[in-house]
Amino acid sequence: MKVLKAALRQAASDIRPQLVGVGLFMVLGPVLFIVVMVRQASQEMIEQTATSSVVLAGLVGSFSTFVVMQIAAEFYSDRLGGALVRARMLPNGSWVWAIGKTFSCVGVVFIMQTLMLFAAFFILPNLVISWSRIIPMLVIALLSNIAAAPLGLVFGAFMRGAYSQLIGYAIVLALFVTNGSYFSIGDFPRWIQIPQLILPFYWSGHLSRWISDNPAQWEYGGEFTPVLAVGVLLTWIIVGFIVVIALLRYSFRKETFGSLANIQSKTRAQIGI
Repeated sequence: MKVLKAALRQAASDIRPQLVGVGLFMVLGPVLFIVVMVRQASQEMIEQTATSSVVLAGLVGSFSTFVVMQIAAEFYSDRLGGALVRARMLPNGSWVWAIGKTFSCVGVVFIMQTLMLFAAFFILPNLVISWSRIIPMLVIALLSNIAAAPLGLVFGAFMRGAYSQLIGYAIVLALFVTNGSYFSIGDFPRWIQIPQLILPFYWSGHLSRWISDNPAQWEYGGEFTPVLAVGVLLTWIIVGFIVVIALLRYSFRKETFGSLANIQSKTRAQIGI
């Protein structure tokens, strides 16, 4: 219980700066950009109403991809700044840090998903998603974010230099583009479809499109399978966090003042400082 309370305090302190000043712009900017892009893209298509509703619904769920990027970025930043070494020295410090970061990153992305959904009702006048669908879609968004969190911790654990950080970000962005939100997953080759059917991101958007009563031709196999989708997300939550517990124990054992000096020196060399 003490660990959980400490993690919640850390999460609150992490979220607060992102909701004021420049931090608020960093939250609102991507939301407005994506909604406007959906509006522009849908205006260029014949079926404007259907297209904007399908894309937006998918994005609300699959935006959980950015939980991975957020957690991985903060993992690397705290490693480089020495916060992980300091956390390791405190009683249960590593678990407080990991739980707190998970809460804060899931929370920030959830706020962005909520803002995206509400903004869409004002920016997309022909949207066919009804107000009664908002709560179920937000529940799916939160479930999706939690399912994505273990992947963020895995990516972060292996980011130990500027190059590995860039590679990690490139992978996450590629997963976001190909998760079936902007384009039907059936339009992608098989070698792209298989990873997406294993990972939680496609299924997050799948559930959002299903709950918002969109047509099924956008989906893999041309039909909705909500039970399978929920099963995939729950599997990632349960199995993912079990794996992450073992991984974090291994990763934090490597967080020493010596490794910190090596990573800082390596990063300076890679970015040319």
